[in-house]
Amino acid sequence: MQSLVGLLADAAAFVVVPWIAWRLLGRTIPFAVLPIIVGFSLAVLGGVPTELGIPSAPGTLLGWAGVLLLAFTAGLETRTMAATAQTRDAPAVALVPWRRLLGSAFIALLLPLLAGTLVAYFLLIDLPDWAAPRAQGWLGAAAIGLCVAVSALPVLIGIVRELDAGQRALGNLALKVAVLDDAALWSGLALVLLIADGRSGLEGWTAYDVVAVMVFALLAGAGGGLRRKPLARWLLVP
Repeated sequence: MQSLVGLLADAAAFVVVPWIAWRLLGRTIPFAVLPIIVGFSLAVLGGVPTELGIPSAPGTLLGWAGVLLLAFTAGLETRTMAATAQTRDAPAVALVPWRRLLGSAFIALLLPLLAGTLVAYFLLIDLPDWAAPRAQGWLGAAAIGLCVAVSALPVLIGIVRELDAGQRALGNLALKVAVLDDAALWSGLALVLLIADGRSGLEGWTAYDVVAVMVFALLAGAGGGLRRKPLARWLLVP
């Protein structure tokens, strides 16, 4: 019963209230941003009774699955550039070379990564609760810099999906850059964890690690063929 109450409270706080605010504001603020504003407000004001159990375990699980599904569909959408956009600029945006796209993603990643790492090393690392327990010095600072540089991909997806048709091409381009950055950043965080654990080569790997890498490689290799088989893509969602 407690889990059900918590789930309903989650739904009210992070779905119903943002939706009502979104409608009252005339959809001027992207809906994806409003649940974040609600969460920050509740955290600052401390207005949520603890007996409600927010965030609830079922709500957390549903949110986790929802973010994964959202990221999965976003990956699919980066393949479908805005051919339907009814603007003069849409073809030019759709034909951005991969070299320029990678360069944009690199710059978008590098600047916040460097800024976050330097600020963490020189200002934050000695403050209480900022030092990483298993990574000292520059390695811990780099981990903080990576976290600073991670883009809010689910929020960006929600914003792009609310754009008018005339703006969709540019939004999809931004989505492509964000997807590339997220892939690099999460890979970087995994590498930092491996270094912090002192692993060398495949030391400490289990069968689950090997399967995870194999699945990732399989999906990356099969991407070209799956573009022409929508049903096969959705069968891979689980």
